[in-house]
Amino acid sequence: MEHTLTAIARAAYPGRTVDPAHRLDRETSGLLACGCNPRATRILKIAFARCQVAKTYLALALGAPADDRFTVTAALKLTGASGVRVRMHAAADGLPAVTEFEVLERRRLQCGEPLALLACRPRTGRQHQVRAHLHHVGLHLVGDKIYGHDEMIFDRFTRSAMTDADRAALRLSRQALHAWRLALPHPGTGKPLSFEAPFAADIQEFWDGCR
Repeated sequence: MEHTLTAIARAAYPGRTVDPAHRLDRETSGLLACGCNPRATRILKIAFARCQVAKTYLALALGAPADDRFTVTAALKLTGASGVRVRMHAAADGLPAVTEFEVLERRRLQCGEPLALLACRPRTGRQHQVRAHLHHVGLHLVGDKIYGHDEMIFDRFTRSAMTDADRAALRLSRQALHAWRLALPHPGTGKPLSFEAPFAADIQEFWDGCR
């Protein structure tokens, strides 16, 4: 597949190994840690598994959070309770999951709907955790096809059957989630490293268009 990260990395760095040590959702932009050899990748994966890595995402969430700082603690699992098989749900018998949220700024869409720029700090690493936790507290990301107002948009997307109404409801062609900051130990020396990636251009443009 020519549009995968590994394919793009092979083209950009011929002859070098670029092996992801963790995962981002398909439409999420930003930082991804990779190893350049099997040993480095293995050490990075261990660091993620031992919660030695600090990740911060930026997100544009529709709605008005009641507090500028809040934490969502809700176990998550695939329950089969919806029409989208990959959607995570809060469930008492799910895997423990904790995400800390901070409102960085509040604006409104042109229609007047409230919008919040959030810093999201997952303390666990569950599938779709940030998106599922926001949905759990009544918020959802701009452009989210699974955890937005109509989860079946994702089904229509996979079948190339999205409607103009779907695109208008999403407001953005992809979910407004960006891996902003990453702090982790160097796989060779253990030295603390930190990285930051500016907002992707499409999300920044959308945010700039709000008031």
